[in-house]
Amino acid sequence: KPVNPSMLFDAIMQAFGETAPATSRVAQRQEQEAEALKNIQGARLLVVEDNEINQQVAKEILEGADLIVTLADNGQEAVDMVRENQYDAVLMDIQMPVMNGTDMLSVIREQEKMNGKHLTMIALTANALVGDKEKYLKMGFDGYLSKPFRTNELIGEMVRLFPI
Repeated sequence: KPVNPSMLFDAIMQAFGETAPATSRVAQRQEQEAEALKNIQGARLLVVEDNEINQQVAKEILEGADLIVTLADNGQEAVDMVRENQYDAVLMDIQMPVMNGTDMLSVIREQEKMNGKHLTMIALTANALVGDKEKYLKMGFDGYLSKPFRTNELIGEMVRLFPI
């Protein structure tokens, strides 16, 4: 215990005399994830979120993957931080006080036109209706995750979007 579907499948196969793979599917997946994480370890991330609990959850997940995390409480604070610091990616909540995520995206994309550098920006939002992902990607976000997100989804999106 705890048992996951892969382990249960392997046990059933063994009970019927079939051989299970030398390494379980879970172990294979964990090995692949660990290898992928090596590519992003040490990346500098800005997490823009006005909810303290969500900040803490995201920070713990990302720091657990050996990423360097800085927090911002609102979009305006994040814009100022992006102007003054170097980040590999920004994960931002869409609905925030002072400046929301879509306005922040517009300001940062304008800055990019002046400095010629692209900053990976991922929308973190409770908006999870059909079509929301496409809507945010069309706006100019590089990635999208709906809340509450799972650890593997967040890490998978990070690995997909920016191999360091």
